[in-house]
Parts: sequence; structure tokens; C-alpha cells
Amino acid sequence: MKYLFSSLLILFTLNSFSQRFYNILFDQLPQDYQLYPRDDKNQAIVPINGTIEVAGWSYMSVVVYRNKKLYSYVRNSFAYDNTGKLGKFSLSPIIKAELAEYDFQIYASQAGKDSVLTFERKNVVSGDAYLIYGQSNGRAWEEVYDYKNEYCRTFGYGSFQNGYSWGLSNEGFTGGFDGEQFIVGEWGIHLQKNILENYGIPTCVINASTSGANIKALSDRNSSNPADIKTSYGRLIYMAQKSGIVNNIKGFFYWQGETDAVQDPNYWKIGFQQLYGFWEKDLPSVKKIYSFQLPLFGAGEYNDEVGALRDYYRQLGKIYPKITPYTPIGVTGWNGWHFDLAGYKQIANELSVIVGKDFYGEKKTLISPNVQKIFYSNEKRDEITMAFESGQQMVYPKDTLVPNIGGGFGMYSLKDFFYLNKVWQKVASGRAEGNKIILKLKQPAETSDTLLKYLPSIYPYSGGSFILKEAPWIYIGPFLKNSDGMRAFAFHHTKVAPFVNLEKITLSSTTLANNKISLKWNNIPNAKGYILERILAKDSTQIQFVKQFPNSAMTFTDSTLEFGTEYIYRIKSFTDLQESEFSILKVKSVNDPNLLSVNVSVNYFNTATLIWQPSSNITKPDFYTIDRKIEPNGAFEQIAKVLGNVNSYKDSTLKANTNYSYRIKAVGNNVAFQGQTDLKTPALLNSPEVIANVLYYNSLKINWKTVVGAVSYKLERKTGTESFKEVTTFDNKTTEFTDKTLKDNTEYTYRLKAFGDKTESLETNITIKTPALLSTPELSVESLTFESLKVVWKTVVNANKYVLERQSSTDTNFNKVFETPNLTEYRDINLKNNETYSYRLKAFSDVSESVFVKIDTKTLVILANQNEENETFKVYPNPTKDYINIIFSKPTSGEFTFTDLVGKNLFTQSFIKQSALKMDISRFQKGLYFLILNSEQQVFYRKVIIE
Repeated sequence: MKYLFSSLLILFTLNSFSQRFYNILFDQLPQDYQLYPRDDKNQAIVPINGTIEVAGWSYMSVVVYRNKKLYSYVRNSFAYDNTGKLGKFSLSPIIKAELAEYDFQIYASQAGKDSVLTFERKNVVSGDAYLIYGQSNGRAWEEVYDYKNEYCRTFGYGSFQNGYSWGLSNEGFTGGFDGEQFIVGEWGIHLQKNILENYGIPTCVINASTSGANIKALSDRNSSNPADIKTSYGRLIYMAQKSGIVNNIKGFFYWQGETDAVQDPNYWKIGFQQLYGFWEKDLPSVKKIYSFQLPLFGAGEYNDEVGALRDYYRQLGKIYPKITPYTPIGVTGWNGWHFDLAGYKQIANELSVIVGKDFYGEKKTLISPNVQKIFYSNEKRDEITMAFESGQQMVYPKDTLVPNIGGGFGMYSLKDFFYLNKVWQKVASGRAEGNKIILKLKQPAETSDTLLKYLPSIYPYSGGSFILKEAPWIYIGPFLKNSDGMRAFAFHHTKVAPFVNLEKITLSSTTLANNKISLKWNNIPNAKGYILERILAKDSTQIQFVKQFPNSAMTFTDSTLEFGTEYIYRIKSFTDLQESEFSILKVKSVNDPNLLSVNVSVNYFNTATLIWQPSSNITKPDFYTIDRKIEPNGAFEQIAKVLGNVNSYKDSTLKANTNYSYRIKAVGNNVAFQGQTDLKTPALLNSPEVIANVLYYNSLKINWKTVVGAVSYKLERKTGTESFKEVTTFDNKTTEFTDKTLKDNTEYTYRLKAFGDKTESLETNITIKTPALLSTPELSVESLTFESLKVVWKTVVNANKYVLERQSSTDTNFNKVFETPNLTEYRDINLKNNETYSYRLKAFSDVSESVFVKIDTKTLVILANQNEENETFKVYPNPTKDYINIIFSKPTSGEFTFTDLVGKNLFTQSFIKQSALKMDISRFQKGLYFLILNSEQQVFYRKVIIE
């Protein structure tokens, strides 16, 4: 379709007597805010062409402005046909792909006459074009992300009912489904933002995703009109064609499959193969396709089918070389179906680096680790190795504390989410070694155990039931990652190869002239070949793949080294199914003879010492300047200046875990040479995780987890506002300390620091208060008989035990006589009459105690009338079964106490001026009892026998 402007009339005067109107039809014409895809020269041609339907005109011209300043001028004559009334024209101004906007003024001209301005277009840019297609996660519409920028463009509306035009991405977007113009989505616009800010290139992103669409709907193609806007696929193709980007598309992002996982996961593979074929026909210019592995969710009736579908996603890159798979599994902000804004930004940040590597010269490599080989790594079959891509530094995660459905938190361990022959929890532990994850099994595998799966198919359901009781609704970790934080692809029932004994390679080197190093290794008969990698010793995270060799190769010369640099080479052998361990060799290339020889040694995480030595034929300088910069993007700054006879410098102003470069310049008469060296300071150790528990009112126990890399720990303590004082130091095997020198009811603050060989941790502080002493018991004692006493005390708050001790006049020490959890009295019998006794009592709780309370007393004296023959009163019948009669020799007042043999008071009865009494004792068991009379300051007793 042409841009038809027949309604635009160009009015000009042919002579002073007449006026005429002329029509111009444009086949191609820029639109305001349009983006033209750049070519390999980092520029774009802006085609302007059409026809003029009247004779006599000379040429068309265009004036181009860059950021409102005159940039270029292009003109082209009309080419009329044989009638001389229909003339064609074509203009091809060129603009650069840069952060600049171009305006166009298009003129029609006639010889000898004024030019006429026909059209004006503004804010045109050149850059890169991308497509997004899929369902709701591709659309990413739930939250409003109000970022917009004049260099982030899109084409079309959120709906297809209001026409089509160019505009700024997400302009006017307020959230929701369809209907908003220029929707690109949260991660789409953030991807544009990153490309703009990191690489300085304008972009166009067209998002044709349809929320909730399955793959059948997204591949519904009208073969007679692929750009039919009645279908989702047709709208994708229509916008690509109509916008003019269809012949030059950098990347195509496809995120879809959630609906199919719920409806029919088995169809997705067939549907994708068909859809990919359509893309090849209708979008052949796409250079890279980025596909998204299905996130982990818990819905639908399918289980293994969803796992197989997810596994197919990770294999797309091997099936279709144009595809780069990516997994969003483990990204923050996952809610079971979508991500929050922070999660979509994380996805865009990672995609930006991946796209940057493909198209913008990005040096960093980010990939989602994809398992390459799985094999038993010993003859016992109790260890499984998963080998990921060469150059990966894999990380095995710690256990993760996550919230449960029913409240509280649960500890989740990744070892529980590997499935050996479809059975989980067969793995005892896991660890990372280079590009490998090694699983230790709880017991040797059966010969039939030949399949391994990582992560459940759906979560928290598996096979119609919960995987874990009280599981969280969504699985948020832990996950396998590499050292860049990229999560590994989930895989499904993948073959575990049997153990093959691959010998370890012996690697050696020879330093050659011109800064080359020759490597040599022995042949491994069973190997298919060897993989060699190189690592900068100063930055072990940057692993560089060097070369893959056939089995016959046993030497390699590396001529790409820098002078005076330490490297680590590592080589492994491999078969189609297995890999050996790495053999590692550390080497250093020769120094540049024209430079200072500079060495640096790390003293501590914040201190390093530089030592330099010029060659013997170099004149001694007047002084040296020492410059330092922080890698990778810092600038050199002078930090010191020393005299020419000094050849060392100690830098004590460093930060932990930081890369530094030093440059030492010699300055003086006819002297101008320099040397350079690099270092990385050690990272701080992790701060210790410390807990404190009360043991007793005067003692606490401090525990901490082992800190990786620690060789010792230092513990300090203080109370109140006083300064910390060192308590003690420990070796790295000690993880607890009991402090037994404390005061009760006192708040103590402890701080613990871990120390490594050349580093330390930040201090961890913990404050805890010792319990107060229990209240001192209130103690009393009363006489019962000449041979028994009753000791009584009041309940002490929080006490759960009482201990009573006794000392007689003949004892040298107190001796425990009674211990009880809840009683508050004790009857002490079989004592000596007229004897002095001291009692002391202490109350106890689980974490405290009281001070002793002491009381002194004396047993009663046996008077002459204190015996059973005394005639003061008589008892009969005795023995008896149910009652006794008491006859007094004269009317008597007093109190009778009836006790058992241990002095326990069974009942008490008072009386006044009685001559006789009758007592019912039928409720007591057979045995010997005492009837004690307290009267007129005297004590009388009788033994009573109950038959």
C-alpha cells in the first residue's frame, strides 16, 4: 500500500495569469518517531520515493537536520515516462545509528521557480529492531513501569482498532490488558533502557504477545495472507511489515507455554515446530531467537508431561542453531504465574548482557547453565556428576528458609529436588567443582537407576498430591546457579551414563621466547579429546575457553599472553558421556625487558606491598610516582611519590575484594620508564552467625557457625557503656564458648570476629541478659516433739525446686536432708532431744537460684513427766480399731496432735477443761501412731496402735 497524498495539493504560480494544482504520490516516506534498522556500517538509508502526476517539474529534494542542526541535502531529478506527464523520483538520505534524532523537509522543485515544501517529518532515528511474541509473561503488563525515552520506540497500539503509528515505548500505558497504545511491557522497555544506556543504540521493540494464548492460537496463520490482523500471528507479521523492520530484525523473544502446560503439554512440541517453520518463511531476517524455559508453577492435571515440555525448552538451542534458550526459573518476584516489576527488570538485565554479547561487543558472557553430561563418577555408583558447559563456575546453594502455606517457615534443601528414576530424596548432599555439580547419594544406586531429574514438573503438586506438607505455594529456591547468578535449566529424566575410568592428565609447560608458553600433556587412551581453558590468576572468575583438541593432540603453544602475567591452565579429557577431573597448572609469562620489574604481595585485605627493581642498565631516577586505579573502569590516580633510591611502598588504603592496577613511573634526567602490576585484595570473610543461650544466672553459652576460610575467631565482651575487652581467641575448629564468670541480672554484649590468613570478617554483635537471682525464701521452724521439727517456707516465684540442708552441733558441714519440686514444708524426725540444729534452704529454677536462707533451732527437752507412764491422761482401748477414749486425771485444757511415725500431722483437736474425750480414728490404716498433748507448757504423748 502506498502512502497516498492525493489530497495534498501543491499550489504554485506558473505565470502571473494562471494557477494550477498538482498531485504527488509517495510510495515510501518516513513517519514521525520512526526507527530505521541500522546496517553493518552502523547507518540506515531513509527511502523517500514516489511519483508526480504532472509534467514540467525538475527534481525532489530532502533537507536533513540532526538534532535540529543542518546535516545533509539530497536531491534527485524526476524520471518522466514517454507521456511526459508521470515522473518517478527516489531519494536515499543516510542517517547514523546513534543517540541523535533526525528531521526531514521534502521539497518539490521546478527549474527557475521556488521549491515547495511537501512534507516534514521529525524525530526519526536509526537503531536495532526486536520482536516480542508469546502470552502474558511476554506481554508483562501487570505493573505500570513509567520509564520512557525518545530513543526507545515501538510501532502500533495495544489493540488493533485505532490505526497504526510510531511512538515512544509504553507511552500512555497505565496497566491492564488491551487497549493502551504503544505497550512494550515491563521487561521489554527495561531491555530497551539497558541497550540505550550501556551500548548507546536506539531500539524499536514491537510486542505482539496475547495473554493466555496457547501455541495453536499463536500459530494460526492464514496461508493466503500471513499478515491477516484477525489472528495473533497475523498481527505480528503485519506490524513487522508495516513498520518497515521486517527485513532487518536483530532479535525475536518468544515466551509462551504456560497455557499449553495446563491444557495439552504434549502438543507444544509439534506446535512449536510448525510455528518455527512459519517464522522462517515470514521473518527470515531474524538473526537470533531467544526462548524462555517454562517457569515452575503448580496447576493443571499433568505432571511428567509438563516436565518433558520444560526439558524440550532447554534443548531448543541444539535443535535450532538460531535459538538461544534462557530460563527465568529462580528470578525474584515470582508469584506462581507472573513476576513483579523487580523480577521483570532482573530478566531484562540478564537478557541485555546476552543480547549485548551477540550484537554490541559485550565482553561479559551470561548463559543459563545447561547440563551437558550426567554420569556416575565412581565404581560404587554412589556419586553422580552433572557437567555443564566448559568455562562455567557452578555454585551449589545453601539450604533456604521459605514461608510455608500454613504459616511459619520451612528449610528447603536442593538435594531433595533431584529425582533418581522418578524418586526424590535419594541424594544426601551436593557440591560444586568448576563446571560440575556432584551429588552424593544416600546409598549406592541400583543398576536400574539410569535417569536423573532436576526440579519437580509442577509445584507444590506432584502426581496429584503435595510434595511436601506445608509447602509454600510457589517454589522460590534453592536453585543451581553459576558464579554470575544465572540459574541452571531444569531438566527432566535425563540419562545417567555408567562410570568410565578416565585417567587424570599430567600437564606441563615450557616458557618460550617472545612471551609464549608451550603446554604438553599425556595421552588418555579412552578419551575422545581434550578441553583446554585459561584463567587469569588475578581474577579466577574469568574462565576462558582456549581450544578443544582431538585425542591425538598432546601439545599446544599459547602466543596470546601478556607480559609478566600469571595464568592458570586447566585441561580435562572427555568422552561423549563423561568428563575427567581438571588437571591444573599455574604459569607466569616473561616480563617485558623494557619495563620496571614490579611485584606486589597482599599483606592483608586492606594492605599490600609493592616492590620494584629496574634493569641494571637503567639510570637511577630522581623519584618514582605510584599511580593506582580500581579495575575495570577506574582511572589512574597518583597515591605516592618516593625518592629514586627507594624501591618499595606499602599501600594501606585498600578495600576488600577489589581489583587494583598499579603503575610505577621513574622520573628524572633522561629517565622515563615504568612498570605495572595488578592485584585483587581478599574478600572479607562472611560475618559469623552467632546465637547466645542462657545456661544459668552466672553463665551463658555462645555458639556460631563455621565461617568458610576462617583460621581463628576472637570473642570480646562488655557490659553497659564500658569498652569491649577480649575474652579469648579460638582456632577454626571451635564453634562454641561457655562464659562462667558472669553476674546475675546483667546485660552483656559479645562481639565475634573471624580471621582468615589475610583477611577478616566484620564483627557480629549479640546482646543477652543473665537471669536475676530468685527471691530469698522466707523460712521458719516449729517443734513437734522432743525428737521432731517442722521446717516451713513460702513459695518463691519461678522456683521449681527447693533443697533443704541441716547441720547439728556435732556436724562439720551442712548435709542435704530434703529436695522437692513444689512442697513448702518438711517434718524432720528422729532427732535428738535438747539438740541445736541449723537449717538452710535454697530455691532453684532452670536458670537461676536464690541465696541460702539459714535458721537455727533446738529440739525440746524430755521432762520428767514426758513419758507414757505419766498419769495426766489415759487412753483406751489401746490397741483399738475405730476410736479411743481419753480420761484426764483432772479437768485439762490444751491441744491434741495425732501424727504418724515420721511426724506427719494427721489432725489436731483443741479442748478446754475437759475430763474426758472420744476420738474417731477409723479412717486411718493399721499401724503405730502418736497422740501428743500440749498443755500448760508441757508435752505429753502416748503411743496408739490401730489394728
